[in-house]
Amino acid sequence: ATLALAAATLGDALQKFVRHSCVLQSNSLFDLSVSGDFARLSYAIVDPAVKLRRQDACFTVAVQHAFVSRKLGYEVRPSLVEFQHTPGMDASDYHAHFGCPVQFGKRVNAICFPAKLLDEPAVRADPGRGSRLEAVLVDRTKSMVRGFDLSAAIDAWVVSALCIGASVEIERAAGDFGMSLRSFQRELMECRLNYLEIRNRVRCRIARQLLSETSTA
Repeated sequence: ATLALAAATLGDALQKFVRHSCVLQSNSLFDLSVSGDFARLSYAIVDPAVKLRRQDACFTVAVQHAFVSRKLGYEVRPSLVEFQHTPGMDASDYHAHFGCPVQFGKRVNAICFPAKLLDEPAVRADPGRGSRLEAVLVDRTKSMVRGFDLSAAIDAWVVSALCIGASVEIERAAGDFGMSLRSFQRELMECRLNYLEIRNRVRCRIARQLLSETSTA
C-alpha cells in the first residue's frame, strides 16, 4: 500500500499494486485492464480453503474504491461494480454504498471507472521513495518464489525417502540436494523455511492417509 501511495499517477499505483499483490495476499488474483473508455480492477480468490468469500469480496472491493479516491484526493464514483456472489440482502444497499450500478454472479469481483483517471497525477506522490520500496519488494517476491519451490522439492524428497524406508534426517537431505549441511541450512533460512516443520508435516499427512485407508478397508 505504501508503494502504491508513493506512485506519481493512479495508473502507476494500481499497476504496482497488482504486480506485487502476492506479497500482500497469497492465493488471490488481481488484474488491471482497460477496455475502451473504462478501466477495470478485478479480484478473485483462488484458495478453496477461504469460506467467507462474500464478506471478503465486499471488504476488498470497498478498500479498492477507497484507495482510488484517496490516491486522487477526491471521491471517485465507480462506473460499475461486479461481484461473484449473489446479493444475500437488498441489492439497493450495494447501490447506495457505491453510487453506481452493481452486478452479481460475475466471474470475478471488480470495480470499473473511467480509464482517463489512470493518467491523473496523484496526491502525496513520492517516486523516489516508491523506487526504493519496489526494489525491496522485488527481492522479497524472489525470496518467496524460491522458498515455495524449495519447500515443494523438500516435500517430494521426504515422501520419496519415507516410501523406501530411507533416512529423512537433514544431513542426508542436504547431500541429496547437492549442498553441505551449512549451505542447506543457510538456503532454508534465506527462504524462511524450517526443515523439521516440512518433514513433520509430510509424516503427519502420510499417517493420516494410512489411517484413512485402514479405516475404509
